[in-house]
Amino acid sequence: MKKLLLVILTSVVVCATVVAQAGKIVKIIDGDTFDLQTEASVIRVRIWGIDAPEKLQDYGLISSKWLSLQLSDTCHIVVCSKDRYGRAIARVYIGSRDIGLESVKCGMAWVYTAYTKDRQYQAAMGKARFLKAGLWSQQSPIAPWLFRKNNSKK
Repeated sequence: MKKLLLVILTSVVVCATVVAQAGKIVKIIDGDTFDLQTEASVIRVRIWGIDAPEKLQDYGLISSKWLSLQLSDTCHIVVCSKDRYGRAIARVYIGSRDIGLESVKCGMAWVYTAYTKDRQYQAAMGKARFLKAGLWSQQSPIAPWLFRKNNSKK
């Protein structure tokens, strides 16, 4: 419990508006989005600070499967904001593990640099790239935001 409180307090530094919730994972949408059943309702959660490959993109299905293995039951979230689609943008924790950071470390997602400059996330991505972890094992991985941009015109 003390670790969870420390995690929530640490998240206050990153998130201007903080709403902490716990719930059961009911559906994995992709490598950075899932549905969470809270006491009040089901909410769609987009993991703060990362952008995982799209389902039709190389490593998209692998990233989704990785997330489903991490979030097999319950988690705690710290909601930072909502996006234009109404999803809760949240830091996601299993115990004291930051699932967004773990995703970057394992090469399952990029740091979403348009929305965060978090040095710990940046360092984790640099190390994953150096070690050719996950998606970085590909010859020329394409960032999801570029994939979406290039495929939205087709």
